[in-house]
Amino acid sequence: MDTTTQSNQKLMLALLEKHALCTHCLGRQFALIGSGASNYERGSALVMTTLMEEVISEKPSSEILIRLAKTRHPFVLGTLKKLEIGGTWDPESQPACEICNNVFEKANQFADRAIQASKDIEFDTFLFGSSFPSKWLVKEEEIWAEFAITKAESIKGHLNREIGKRFSEITKKEHSRENPDILFIVHVESERIELKIRSIYVYGRYRKLVRDIPQTKWPCSDCEGVGCKECKYTGKRYPTSVEELISPALVNAFDGRGSKFHGAGREDVDARMLGNGRPFVVEVLSPRKRTANLEEIEHQINESASGKIEVLDLKLVDKATMQALKENSSRAVKVYKAKIKCDKAIDRKDLEKLAESFSTQKLIKQRTPNRVAHRRADMLRHKVVYSVKINEILSDTEFIATIEGQGGLYIKELISGDEGRTNPSFSTILDAKCQCVELDVIEVRN
Repeated sequence: MDTTTQSNQKLMLALLEKHALCTHCLGRQFALIGSGASNYERGSALVMTTLMEEVISEKPSSEILIRLAKTRHPFVLGTLKKLEIGGTWDPESQPACEICNNVFEKANQFADRAIQASKDIEFDTFLFGSSFPSKWLVKEEEIWAEFAITKAESIKGHLNREIGKRFSEITKKEHSRENPDILFIVHVESERIELKIRSIYVYGRYRKLVRDIPQTKWPCSDCEGVGCKECKYTGKRYPTSVEELISPALVNAFDGRGSKFHGAGREDVDARMLGNGRPFVVEVLSPRKRTANLEEIEHQINESASGKIEVLDLKLVDKATMQALKENSSRAVKVYKAKIKCDKAIDRKDLEKLAESFSTQKLIKQRTPNRVAHRRADMLRHKVVYSVKINEILSDTEFIATIEGQGGLYIKELISGDEGRTNPSFSTILDAKCQCVELDVIEVRN
């Protein structure tokens, strides 16, 4: 027997002298020594080698046999019973494992229950996690400290792998640490299995063809969504929203349990969203299906929206795409067309001066607008206007302009000045009180 094996055997017997450890937990203390074997196989090899040495010796050590029996290894108990070596060798007569409380004997049961829980769910990849009582984890760490063990593996990784192996063998699905379709959390003490299903993310662009529709559901301010006389007991300030016109079809197609709507910024309720549309991602929560015909869903949404909105280019994306969509919103370029009315006559030269003022990038300082101050933090924002073009002069007090600016720029306040909270503004440049009477977003560039 080589020196390493003798050393490992010595450590094993020392562990079993003081503690009752099942074969799994015993083998795990040597997990990082070599590769190509499971922790159970490591524990088995140590126990069986030692057992055979004792059995063939002239005087087997009853003390060592008692230690080996603590592992509850069926070969050990069966051999001792068959050879009628003194002792009671039934598994139930042996103490429970001090670390895992014999939880590994239930690994296959956990796997079978996970299979049952996921039988009606469409998935390709899975991952198991586990939740242990803290006292179990502390006990294992105390043993590591007591015997200066540095080559062990945590019980969590060990159990997750054992359950996952059986689950994969039966379902033929793949284990994945990164973005698994489903995640099982095994709550060891209560023996409860929690199932989490990774969200589906559907990217697209929407065009809002009419005014007075918010991007997302807007709760009634009087009843805060409960339902009252003012909102006709709908709980909503507006009858519908872009979110409500798009999301239900996707939730239904993927058999989800709800959704979240993520837009690349948002237009005002009374503004239309035209041109190439605004990028968005619908996150379908806990989908029991992961495939759907997005062309059919796109057609269904556009038909049911009755000309209020239109969706384009639906496609599946990942969570990172959704996060990038939101993070990049403030850096995107937005193009607006605004109908503007002034409180005094404005001639062509005044408008040429306005356009000239924005002929190069211009930094705008905006405090949080008065109209949203009740729901937004009061802060100073620095935004850029890239250009202003005069499209049409409607009268001596009205004109239409195209404004190209940075995402997050408040266009209505750029026009009005918002009582000095936005500077410079159309009002300050034209020396008139200006107001945006109609606003359309005509392009969003990512």
